[in-house]
Amino acid sequence: MSHNFYRVERSTGRLLCTGTVSIRNDSAMAEPDSDLYWGVADMVTQYIDQGLLVDRPIMSVTYSEEQLLGVPNGAEVTIGYEREYVSTVVVDGSDLDLVLEDEGKYFYKIKLWPYQAVKGEFYVS
Repeated sequence: MSHNFYRVERSTGRLLCTGTVSIRNDSAMAEPDSDLYWGVADMVTQYIDQGLLVDRPIMSVTYSEEQLLGVPNGAEVTIGYEREYVSTVVVDGSDLDLVLEDEGKYFYKIKLWPYQAVKGEFYVS
């Protein structure tokens, strides 16, 4: 019989890893600064909040006319052009104006814990 587990960073509730073991042994799997839970969890969409496995919130960010709208305060925004990341900034909670000189395909990634990361792309012509 196999046992599913997930390890959680104690200070943030962030899932550090998930896995399966054939023998359930809490003491052998103990690690400092993290807690061990038995069951199935999704590292991308879930975290531990007040001892419960819950869904990570989703940011409602939109792109419109060279602006990223609705980016929360403290979020890290990375902008890329074609296939390379070109800039990363931490925003102050206001809409982010993008000054884009080159035509082509751009992409963005927005991260802020505990939100799920947001990825998107847009074209400038």
